[in-house]
Amino acid sequence: MSDIVSRGAFLKPAQRRYREVDIDGFGVVRIQSLTEREWATFEMSAVATKGGIIRKRVEDARRRLIALCVVDAAGNRLLADADVPQLANLDGAVASKLFDACQKHCGFDDNEIEDMVKNSDAITVEDSPTD
Repeated sequence: MSDIVSRGAFLKPAQRRYREVDIDGFGVVRIQSLTEREWATFEMSAVATKGGIIRKRVEDARRRLIALCVVDAAGNRLLADADVPQLANLDGAVASKLFDACQKHCGFDDNEIEDMVKNSDAITVEDSPTD
């Protein structure tokens, strides 16, 4: 029988997991896992204070996840939240491969974010995201 996880294991600060992704024609990119807080903030950033979904925030969800996950060798984020709009100019194949790696590494279900985009058509509102 294996050891049962203790309360302390749940309450200690997250230990980041890292992975290197080699993207042909672009280079090696290091990505990090997200804490539960970062994950929840990422998911809720598309939700309006009045309820519903903020379409623009859903549309840039792929770029926001990339910005949260890409780090340097020391584990520091390379991209700030303010860089997200500029990531729209990243080569689509590079962005797609990097997003897929980030999504998998962080534990999001396949197509979870894409499904959020598809489902946003019916319940879009213009508002600021909740904090």
